[in-house]
Amino acid sequence: MNKKKTFSDKLWEKTGLSFWQNWISLLFPKKYNWVNFTFIHFDIENDIVCNEFVVEIGLLGFNMRWQLNLDKWVKPTKKHLELEKRLKEIK
Repeated sequence: MNKKKTFSDKLWEKTGLSFWQNWISLLFPKKYNWVNFTFIHFDIENDIVCNEFVVEIGLLGFNMRWQLNLDKWVKPTKKHLELEKRLKEIK
């Protein structure tokens, strides 16, 4: 099934940026399984197994994530290579 890529999909693939907001669940709470709202959020994550560096920022219901794959600069770990091998076997 080939789904046409949206602007958000293309932006994430090229830059690692993604955006989302919490306001829609507040405006239509019966439509969603849960309602959450981010007042202030800041998170930095270094995923050693997958060689990814992630920064998340949220303010008043608007959120951004920047995800950078470090495979170009850091040699993949043994666990990362094992995980990729398992995923290929599943497919």
